[in-house]
Amino acid sequence: MNGLNPDVACIGNHEVDYGVAHLLFLDKCARFPIICANLFVTLNSTRLFQPYFNVRVKDMNVLFIGILTEEVIASTKNEKVIGTFVDVDEAAKEAGIICGNYRTVDTDLTILLTHIGLEEDRRLAERLHPDWGVNIIIGGHSHSYMEQPEIVNGIPIVQAFTGTDQIGRFDIRYDTDRDEIVSWA
Repeated sequence: MNGLNPDVACIGNHEVDYGVAHLLFLDKCARFPIICANLFVTLNSTRLFQPYFNVRVKDMNVLFIGILTEEVIASTKNEKVIGTFVDVDEAAKEAGIICGNYRTVDTDLTILLTHIGLEEDRRLAERLHPDWGVNIIIGGHSHSYMEQPEIVNGIPIVQAFTGTDQIGRFDIRYDTDRDEIVSWA
């Protein structure tokens, strides 16, 4: 992943295949921010990762929010150290809270990075209030190959198959005056 040099990434289920200690080791090795809004230490409800990350792209401020799936903690349940709320309603609520906190900041584009699968991405998009300003969901986990975005509740959802077998590219034109995506390819 360091070779791909992403601006930001959300964790998925395989990052915890070897437990929490290995997950934290991977975080220390990453030369890019890893975000996740709904993974926390159960003892004190402290988040393991920053829930969001802001990136300046040309003249735009882009807010990324990370959401993951229950399967992420399946292999760590015996450790009982980390927990998550992955219910789609709770995840949507958390995204709304984070977006609400940035209403006073000049955020031009909001992208959810998810690892919950395409079906859950659809359910999540249905629950996102338009006033929250989520513009795109870039998802993973179900390994769905998509040639075109699927639009749910006015939000394009994209995935790029599995691993690095297929690298996705999603070019957008965004009108900062109207705060909306005007086209994509």
